[in-house]
Amino acid sequence: MNEKDIKIQVIDWLHKNEKHAVIVPEVTLGDSFYDRVRADVLALNGSISIYEIKSEKDTLDRLDNQIEKYTRYANKVSVVVDSKFLGKMVLPDSVGIYTINNKKIEEIKEPKVRELSVDIYLKYWWGIEFKKALRGIPYASNLHLEAAMSKFKELFTDEEIKNLTLIRLKERYCKESNIIKELIKNKEYDKLMPKRVFEKETKNIKVTPIVDMPKGVLMGLPHKDFLF
Repeated sequence: MNEKDIKIQVIDWLHKNEKHAVIVPEVTLGDSFYDRVRADVLALNGSISIYEIKSEKDTLDRLDNQIEKYTRYANKVSVVVDSKFLGKMVLPDSVGIYTINNKKIEEIKEPKVRELSVDIYLKYWWGIEFKKALRGIPYASNLHLEAAMSKFKELFTDEEIKNLTLIRLKERYCKESNIIKELIKNKEYDKLMPKRVFEKETKNIKVTPIVDMPKGVLMGLPHKDFLF
């Protein structure tokens, strides 16, 4: 199986096993050019999970660097590898391991959940998202990026910032996740994994203002309007 086939298999498997999950491929992480890394699969539910794929044709040359960055940005990190790599990887204890053979995914080791700092959660936000999320809060919606991050820390608890970030990421990627899920269901594989094209005008991106959210959502409680 090539990498694209494995991504399709992983996404399909995750949708079947994780209710209300938003799952998208090839998401770039990091806040500077030299710190960036692209996650093969990003899964969002009550936490942020990253899956790194190594097909039979891949090597492990970049894996250490990839895992080091992934563990900074995700609560759970796992590798999905061809069986030929078993016993050849040196991974942190928290990283999960899955193998894929003949389109069957097998768990070798479950990933451990790691806590992330508030600063890491805030790095997931785009500047325009801060502005739109803070609408309705006096003197908060026109702050520059660093000031907006500080305002979040001032207004919300660490747990609320985590929950707001998960909501933001789900809202950002929900439409793409649903399209991919439907294409896989219909076996329209040739239409999958096009290069992601962001809206030319990010002002049109949908962001629910925090003042419009039910308070329970900030506490991590489920709500019918936020089951993406």
